[in-house]
Amino acid sequence: MHKNHWFFFSFWFSVSTMVAQPAIISFDEIKALGKQAEKYLDHDLDSTRYYLELIATQHLPQKLFNESPYNWDALGLFYSSIGEVEAAQNLYQTALSEATESGDSIAIGLALSGQGDCYITMGNRTKVLEKHIEALAVNERVNEEKSARNLNVIGVIHGKQGKNKEAIELLQKAIRLNQKYNHLRRLINNYYNLSVIYSQVDSLDQALSYARKGIQQSRISENSDLISGGEHILGDIYAEHGEVDKAIKHYRRSATNSSKGSYIDAVTAGYEWARLLRLKEEFGASKDRALQTLEQAKKINLYFVQMKIHKLLAENYFDLQASREAYLHLAAHSNLMDSLRNDRNQKQLLLLQEEFDATQRKQEIILLKQANELEQTKTEKAMFVRNFTIAFSLLLAIYLYFLYHRYRENQRNFQLVTKQKQKIEEQAYEKGLLLQEIQHRTKNNLVIIQSLLNTKYRNTNNLAAKNLIEESRHQVEAISILHEQLSNNNQYRQVGSKNYIQSLVHGFQRALPSDQRITFNCEIEEIELPVDLAIPLGLIINEAITNALKYAFPKLTTKENRITIQLSQDCSGKCELLIEDNGIGIAEAKPSTLNGGTGLRLLRGLARQIKGQMQMINQNGMLIKLQFPIL
Repeated sequence: MHKNHWFFFSFWFSVSTMVAQPAIISFDEIKALGKQAEKYLDHDLDSTRYYLELIATQHLPQKLFNESPYNWDALGLFYSSIGEVEAAQNLYQTALSEATESGDSIAIGLALSGQGDCYITMGNRTKVLEKHIEALAVNERVNEEKSARNLNVIGVIHGKQGKNKEAIELLQKAIRLNQKYNHLRRLINNYYNLSVIYSQVDSLDQALSYARKGIQQSRISENSDLISGGEHILGDIYAEHGEVDKAIKHYRRSATNSSKGSYIDAVTAGYEWARLLRLKEEFGASKDRALQTLEQAKKINLYFVQMKIHKLLAENYFDLQASREAYLHLAAHSNLMDSLRNDRNQKQLLLLQEEFDATQRKQEIILLKQANELEQTKTEKAMFVRNFTIAFSLLLAIYLYFLYHRYRENQRNFQLVTKQKQKIEEQAYEKGLLLQEIQHRTKNNLVIIQSLLNTKYRNTNNLAAKNLIEESRHQVEAISILHEQLSNNNQYRQVGSKNYIQSLVHGFQRALPSDQRITFNCEIEEIELPVDLAIPLGLIINEAITNALKYAFPKLTTKENRITIQLSQDCSGKCELLIEDNGIGIAEAKPSTLNGGTGLRLLRGLARQIKGQMQMINQNGMLIKLQFPIL
């Protein structure tokens, strides 16, 4: 369908909706005129304009036309779609005047938005901003759904003016509205525009996040052009931040997707791809990509991009010691620059006129040939119909036999799969019962061990032994808490970090003597920890807190004693654990606790077990920093 069809149907729908009120004329009459206009739309804009004006003015009673500014607004949309911006502006102004006179706020908002869109075509950014701000003030009161469009345009312009904070707020509001009214394509554009703004303020994570959201929604809508646009934006973001290889990967995807729909994205992505290959000094690859992109640019007459590609090719050929080709492309670059400076639009119009004349002549020749071949075609058509009927019948019989055979085979396979599925479900159920039994017995065994340690603790008077038993109690409690949470959540492979670590800390808080006042601060990000990682991590936290309680606060002080535990995860999946106290620090601690002590050896051994890197830093107390991956 021609790109103007969308505007035509929008206009026709507006008019047909209007006459669907008290029936002054029939809907069939409007439909017939609309079909006649559509007939001429692709090749005769004057005829199209005549029929559309007939619908909106002559065919409708003058009273109804004068009382409805929506007709002028619809005509403005049509004239804007065919490039007659001045005529469109006049029609939007007429719509605005009549809507203001009648007090129709919805029509006022539509007319102001239309005027703003015309100024986009004219390149007058100041007027675009002015009209869309006026439209937004109206639409927010009476037509919230349409205000999302105003918010998007204003946000984009603020971004170009460097007002990034205002731009982000406006675009996020547009996103909420488009989500509310389920406008998927507008929502995707909001994501992409917001990604560009975040890239401008060097917020790489946010920029990448919104671009990927847009691509994800584009895949849902199965729109290759929108996917290509998102990949192009990702390429721009990575290029701006110096990540050339990632930028090339996304430009390649954009060019591949664009080739299925919009050639413009293919050309611009291909050019950026070639430019980055040159930055990597891959001159041959850059040259090949630029040549392919140049052919695409020529097909759609993107002269400015052609000019840039010729310059890039000249630079590549110079580096490849091909001076002749380099000078040829420099000459082409210069010629294009002169052409663009010397009334480019006039030359394009002349070329289009020549192409139109040539097309008309070809159509006349084709019509003459068709007239001469008509009689022969009738005979061949009858023969073709007979042969086609026979062949189709045979193919249909074969196809039906194939379908029946496939149906029987699918039935047998379905029965087999059903039996296997039942067997697998029974095995899974038995394994689940077995895991529950093992988990229950493990929990009971840990309770028995805790009871034995408690008995030993009460029955001994040796202080050193009591300390060792106390440490063991905390270690067993760390493992016991893990198994309890696994059992409560019916999970046997992973546990949530927040509840697990907070439960460990609460155990220490309950065990503190009444005269020892220590504040525990927990800042734990929710992370799903595998069991094989959670056990050593819990023991590390247990040992670190135990050491802090034993050595960090040896004297009674008036200051607030504090132990802080933090756990976070970055976008690459790597985790960081910080355990910090404001005690006496390394300088005043006992040497045995630092150089080869049992606690330190245990911490290092557990850190190696989870493939982590541990640091101990004297920083107004002791800071233990552990970085480790999720296994």
